[in-house]
Amino acid sequence: MKKLPIFWLIFLLTCGPAFAEAANDQTLVKKRIAFFNQYVPQEHPRLLVLNDELPEFREFVKSLRLQKEYAPILKNSFAEPGDATPPPEPAAPGKEKNAARTAIWRQGYQTAFYTGIKSQQYALSYLVFNDEKYGREAAHWLIHLSQWDINGGIDPKKNDEAFIQSLRPMLFAYDWAYQALTPDEKKQLLKAFELRLKILYRLITAKFSLTKPTPPDNSLSHPMRFISTLGLAGLALYHELPEAPTYLAWAYEYYLRQFPVWGGEDGGWSEGLNYWATAANQHFLFLDAMKALGLQEIFAKKFFQNTAYFGLYNLQPYPASSFGDLCNIIAPNTNIGLIFEKYALIYQDPYLLRYCRILNQNYPAKLSYYEFSCFDSIFHLYRKSKSALVPGDLAELPRSRFFKDIGWVAFHSELGDKEKDVMFALKSSPYGSASHSFSDQNSFVVNAFGEPLAISSGYREWSGSPHHLGWTRTTNSKNAITLNGKGQPIKDPTATGAITRFFTGANFDFTTGDAAGAYYNLNVTKMLRHVLFVNRRYFFILDEVEAKRATSHQWLLHAKNAMKLNPEEGEVLIEKGAANLLVRFLLPAPADLKFSQTNEFTVPVHPDYAKKMKNEWHFTADAFNPQKSRAFLTWLYPYPDHRTGSTPEVQPLKTAKGFLNLVKSGAEQELVFLAREAEREVISAWGILKGMAGIVAGRNNIVTSVALIDGTELATDAFYISADTPLTLEGTMNETEIKLTVQAKNTARLKIKLPFAPKNITGIGRENWSYAEQMLTLITGENTIIINR
Repeated sequence: MKKLPIFWLIFLLTCGPAFAEAANDQTLVKKRIAFFNQYVPQEHPRLLVLNDELPEFREFVKSLRLQKEYAPILKNSFAEPGDATPPPEPAAPGKEKNAARTAIWRQGYQTAFYTGIKSQQYALSYLVFNDEKYGREAAHWLIHLSQWDINGGIDPKKNDEAFIQSLRPMLFAYDWAYQALTPDEKKQLLKAFELRLKILYRLITAKFSLTKPTPPDNSLSHPMRFISTLGLAGLALYHELPEAPTYLAWAYEYYLRQFPVWGGEDGGWSEGLNYWATAANQHFLFLDAMKALGLQEIFAKKFFQNTAYFGLYNLQPYPASSFGDLCNIIAPNTNIGLIFEKYALIYQDPYLLRYCRILNQNYPAKLSYYEFSCFDSIFHLYRKSKSALVPGDLAELPRSRFFKDIGWVAFHSELGDKEKDVMFALKSSPYGSASHSFSDQNSFVVNAFGEPLAISSGYREWSGSPHHLGWTRTTNSKNAITLNGKGQPIKDPTATGAITRFFTGANFDFTTGDAAGAYYNLNVTKMLRHVLFVNRRYFFILDEVEAKRATSHQWLLHAKNAMKLNPEEGEVLIEKGAANLLVRFLLPAPADLKFSQTNEFTVPVHPDYAKKMKNEWHFTADAFNPQKSRAFLTWLYPYPDHRTGSTPEVQPLKTAKGFLNLVKSGAEQELVFLAREAEREVISAWGILKGMAGIVAGRNNIVTSVALIDGTELATDAFYISADTPLTLEGTMNETEIKLTVQAKNTARLKIKLPFAPKNITGIGRENWSYAEQMLTLITGENTIIINR
């Protein structure tokens, strides 16, 4: 047997895996091309509407013209020949990131978009009205675009937005005006497409594989968005350009197998709501084009089934704060409304349709690249006209949800109700601070009663501006914790967090975020944030911090307006409109904290943007005495101006372990137990908890509800329950009935002290319960059990 030359040994060791991966990609592409050969029609149009649908589509658009509410959509969708002159191709921006370079870059992609979209307007006019004059005008603008220098202002290395925003509308215009183009025009356009698409295909496949997941990093956001355009190109040019079937097959397989980088089966999008929303319209263009061909298997993916719920639980029906880039304040808009309606119709989901109605948005009427446009509204309305879905009731959904794929938790009191809902979100993400995610693991936001209260602070004048990098991306701008004023590293996919538990019930939510890994730069060994939402009214937050060295610790809070500080009582009050958020520090004691606030950013907004991007307010509770470990215990109470009653009284009770607080509000009271992670125990003369959290609520000193969270025992003078394995349990009770809802991974033996002898028990068989001397023993797993007197 001959020995391989050393060159080939090195090649196989270093390039072999990549070569095998590429071969697998090629196999998938070839199989998909064979499949597509049966589906892709020879005739144009192929994008969003097919040739045999044209008579019906034209009649539908005529019917829209008779309805006044659609006039803005139609006005922007069509154009008359001679109403504009093609502009010169855009200039290339320089390399240095500054305001001047950003202005040239922005003007470049705006010019590219305008020129491309004019060709698309004329092409749609030709498609609908079947008048040659529109086709010739579309051809004029297309030829102009094809002459732009790919090494100049639309070079993707210099301005990838100008590149893609000129290319995508060109594809639609070519497809829709195909019959009006001369053979020479088609030849020139195909040459331009061939050059541009080879560049695009190399750019995308250098980042992504069909057979191997791509780890998140800071360079993937734009290339992932561009996959849609690659797929559209493959479909539009399928029978004209030799490489087009490869482009279509690769894009389709990627959506089917690997999409997206930024989330998983739970439907989350780690870059945040803004990038979720602006990406959705990009990807929908391709997926809708596939759907028009009768190909919908991509929508069977769990990500697509769940991603609208990521929006539903995290986006408020009013301007509110969230995580990720451009989410200081994010408001519903026509683009987001259409996202919900599209998903509602695809899955025939009445809840998504209800939320779409709550957002109360018109259909998009403007010309846009980053959002759905007037074109998208027309094609959506055409398909929608065949659906009779009725909106559902959001009260039937769980009020809170955990998006495990990206480490986001959203608590709600009245999901979808602008006037009444209290929304609390916690983030501790496995994606770290990569791409458009920030250094905000274990941070939170609070939106309530129609207002953003505890916000994610900071702006973006342009991506990578000094303010954006030096403030907005940093932990210091979030409702989080810093050590000696320092936080998590920015733009680092390894600076990760994790949500380690999430439990939700009718009257409580509980979650734990672990962000120690995100503070690896500060030698942190523990960074836990436990959040308990009690009776949908108020929150307790327990922070556990440990590091290898003694440091000071800062508990941070941000708001749009100046906060009212009461350091003697350890209180901070945020007021916004008719909504308020009271924060009270129960630990450390007020004497061990230094309160301060400022309305200045450590890195200011660029002067050119300062009028639009107003200063915000930043509060710090500085635990100034250096310690290796520390706990913060805070009580957060959101309330509206029009509330009935006064602020509840919170009384910390003495404990040997853990934390116990008595919360009183008129005749109502709750004993609230919170344990440290390592101890999982609260010991007090008032009661005992073995677990992470517990609630015993009553009225006029009579127990009315209880919750045992991730534990085995909860006991007070008035109530007792224990289990032989950790579980979460919620109970409501009156003089004649007790209802227990059990969340358990395994079968458990429960013991409950009853105030009455049980006459009837439903939910379990008679062989699985016994009663003696006021103690009921149950054997059950996940279940709802009703005990009657």
